[in-house]
Parts: sequence; structure tokens; C-alpha cells
Amino acid sequence: MNRISVGKTNVTHLSDGQFTLTRDLFPAADEAVSEKLPAQLNVFYIEQGARKILIDTGAAKTFQDTLGHLPEALSAQKLSPHDITDIFVTHAHLDHVGGMVDTDGKMIFNNAQISIDERELQFWFDDDIYNSVPEGNKIYFDIARRSLSPYKAKGMIKTFKPNADMGGGIFAVDLAGHTPGHSGFRITDDNDQLFIWGDIVHIPAVQLMHPSWQMNFDGDAEQGIKTRVKTLAEVAHDNITVTGMHLPAPAFGNIQIKGTGYEFTPRG
Repeated sequence: MNRISVGKTNVTHLSDGQFTLTRDLFPAADEAVSEKLPAQLNVFYIEQGARKILIDTGAAKTFQDTLGHLPEALSAQKLSPHDITDIFVTHAHLDHVGGMVDTDGKMIFNNAQISIDERELQFWFDDDIYNSVPEGNKIYFDIARRSLSPYKAKGMIKTFKPNADMGGGIFAVDLAGHTPGHSGFRITDDNDQLFIWGDIVHIPAVQLMHPSWQMNFDGDAEQGIKTRVKTLAEVAHDNITVTGMHLPAPAFGNIQIKGTGYEFTPRG
């Protein structure tokens, strides 16, 4: 667990666990890249007075037994799922919304309003798109729908437009490419800011050095590359403190130029 303050806003990194990705997710990678690539899965807790916000909810243990540790991480902060007032969703991949429901598909966060980019919600619930994708990819839609449907049925989901003002100095950032409504969240207070960039980077050792490499999890590969290249250039140039759902602990730090790529320097 790591915590930083952005003005009067406290942001805490919570670990949902670790998992392993493979080199073949990067078509341009050669044998210089390890075959197995360890990845982190992070969730972020933002406290603003009565507002208790989660950015994403991690995965579920049913997906992989090394994941699904958000409940324990919340308990360590003396929090329960019922204390959470808001959940801001970066995107609806299974490792970001899978933790919203229990093994029976029932809501875990009964008092939370769910906020998600309008394009993202529309995509995962579009039956025409669902019916057009290969059978092997339907599981991603099934999990997104299973995770969000109980909240949708009770009117607990609110959509936002790209780059929306989320209140309290928090702004959505349009990072489309990984998914149609992939969003980051920028927290600002006077001259202090933190950028939570969602899934711009999954494996820092690969994608920071090679930001123009395709990543097969990106729904729109070309747009995903453009978004990643643009984002890394901006945060490096402006020396913005960043974090993301797959950065290693300590999860907060800065991006610097290194050769033709970048490197992540953890914040001490």
C-alpha cells in the first residue's frame, strides 16, 4: 500500500494481486523480451471528505487465484465495500470490473454510484457487436455484462462524456484505443496533480521502451499506439506524477525520456 496527497485529496494504491502476461501479446517483440512477463493489478482509493471513491475494482478470484484481493486491501484501510460512495471505471475489461460482483453475480458495492464513459457502456452492451465478435472473445462481453448489469438494473450507473468534470478537482481523460471508452482520471488541486492513466501501459519494461509497439489487448491497435505515444510524451514533458493499473509498487512516480523510449521513476 502506498499513499500520496494531491492538495487536500488523499490517493491510496491498493493491490488486487499479480498475474502473468506473455511475450506473444506484443507482435513486434523478439526473444530479447522475456517469454513470461509479470504484471501488477492496481486499484486506487480516493478520499475527499464524505466521498470515498474507487478507480476500478480489480478482478475476481474466480478469474485467477492470484487476483481478487481488493476486499482484503480495503479491510486493511478499515473500509468495507459498503463504505464506497463512487466507483469510476477506466474501462470494462474483466480485470477492472470483475471485482464488482460476488461469485453469485450479486453486487458487492451496494452504496456506490458507478461512473463510466458513455461509449464504453454502449460498446459492451451492444448486441450487434456481441454477435459479430468471434466466439472466443464473447467471454469479455459476458464478464463485463455480468459485472455491470446488477448496477445497471438498479439505476446505479451514470455515464459521462469524454474529458468530463467528475467533481472535486477530478477530470476524466479520453484515452480511447485500448477500448472505445478507455478513460484516465486527472486529479488536480492548485498546482498539484496526479494522472491515473488506466491501461496505457501493461508491462512498463516493454511499453515504455517501445511505446509504438502494438499490444494485442488494445481493441483499436492504431489508436491505442497513438494514445500511448501522445500520453507518454505529455507526462514526460510536463513532469506529471502518474500511476496506472499495471505499474509496479510503489505505483506513483514520473516518466522520463530514456534513449528512444521512457522509464518510470518511482516517487520516494
